[in-house]
Amino acid sequence: MVKRAIFLFITFLAVGSGELVVAQDPSVQKIREALLNPDSPFALRMTINHPDYLYTEGDLLKIKVLTQQSGYLYLFNITSNGIAHSIFPNPWMRNNAITAGQPIIIPPQGSETGGDATFDLPCGPPFGKEHLVALVTTRPIKVPDFEKLQRELGTQIDLLAPTNRAFYPTASGKKMEWGAAWVTLRTVPKEKIDQARDQFSHRGRLFVLAVGISQYKERRIRNLNACKRDAEAFIKQIKKTRQVEEAILLIDGDATREKIEHAFKNLRQKTENGDDVLIYWSGHGARMRGLIKEEKYTEYLVPYDANLDKLPESVITDINLANWVQALDGRKVAIIFDACHAGGTARKKEKSTSKGISNSPEGFLTYFTQRVAYPTSKNINPHYATLLLSCRADEISTQHKDGLHSVMTHFLLKKMRDEKRLTLNDAFDHLSEVVPEYVQTSYRGYTQHPQIFPRTEKREFALTNTTD
Repeated sequence: MVKRAIFLFITFLAVGSGELVVAQDPSVQKIREALLNPDSPFALRMTINHPDYLYTEGDLLKIKVLTQQSGYLYLFNITSNGIAHSIFPNPWMRNNAITAGQPIIIPPQGSETGGDATFDLPCGPPFGKEHLVALVTTRPIKVPDFEKLQRELGTQIDLLAPTNRAFYPTASGKKMEWGAAWVTLRTVPKEKIDQARDQFSHRGRLFVLAVGISQYKERRIRNLNACKRDAEAFIKQIKKTRQVEEAILLIDGDATREKIEHAFKNLRQKTENGDDVLIYWSGHGARMRGLIKEEKYTEYLVPYDANLDKLPESVITDINLANWVQALDGRKVAIIFDACHAGGTARKKEKSTSKGISNSPEGFLTYFTQRVAYPTSKNINPHYATLLLSCRADEISTQHKDGLHSVMTHFLLKKMRDEKRLTLNDAFDHLSEVVPEYVQTSYRGYTQHPQIFPRTEKREFALTNTTD
């Protein structure tokens, strides 16, 4: 059997102290922002065979790709100076068709290539930081280089202006659809592998984004009472109970769609594999007619500047949110939504004690939970993001009688103040007892049951971690 090797090329900087320093060329970020499609109608997941994302000379890279949409798979290696190499398909494995829900491993075993020849992806010098991109398209394209890739996709991507993303019709009149996944890894010489493991094993820096919207620009959207205070109090409390690397607070007029999307972009750029990302939202949620054929409805979050006459571009759809969170792959992500379209919202007598702008029997963020967290048959990764939702699909989220906070947030903040070590699972166990009891007592005829997706012990997220 003939064995081929496709070497990975990267750049590496070493300083006098011996600490590993990785070059951060802006061109890499521009390529990343250009290819991570925020409007992709399907999810794509890529993992590699070293969970610590570290490789040394002689290690063999294995890449696993899973997609929700059948199509054609392309893999690229991008160096830190922005040079891209196509590594799959290649002369030893030309068939790049991928089936929804069926993982592909690259390189495969020899028998899987359809012949005796196979290939490896060995680690070798020069060492440093590099990036892998998995791209799945709905029709085959020819990809000899990145310029050709952009032309074939029909996106007219300008790497100097990476926010210019759009779908353009092909000759047949059909729109090209694609999804992309991105993984960053490091390779080091054998004599530096222990140092690298020590340096990167302490990961777990915490980045927080909190959004709270009580006042809306659109007069037809009902204002709320507690959401601004919810987000402010949450940021203040998490800073007391965990060491926070960076916290972003967006409230009322600052919580525009543009600024929220920019905040997610900031998280993508500043966080790395192994970091913790905590996202908190208190505000309205609603739904519209489904934007993709698989979904009867599309759920969305309502930013400050939402325009009900300009849907969906003025709101944050579940598709947008799923893509933004999926781009944080490799991080430990926790998302807390004290919001609802959850089951029908805002009956007239509820006034501003509940969240939502329309009446509906359907649940809020159904698509999002299934795509990012809930373990369904087509879910690409049920464990990299955990969602804590304020209520069930047939319920509403309510405000505490003291008028200061939403009910779930009220009890969550209190638990965070009382417990020195509290995980998201611990918080849910507590909230699942106190919130239903309080709502049933305070709002006759109503129920509210917080939900968590998925419930897993493997990657528990710490909300508090104090010793004093």
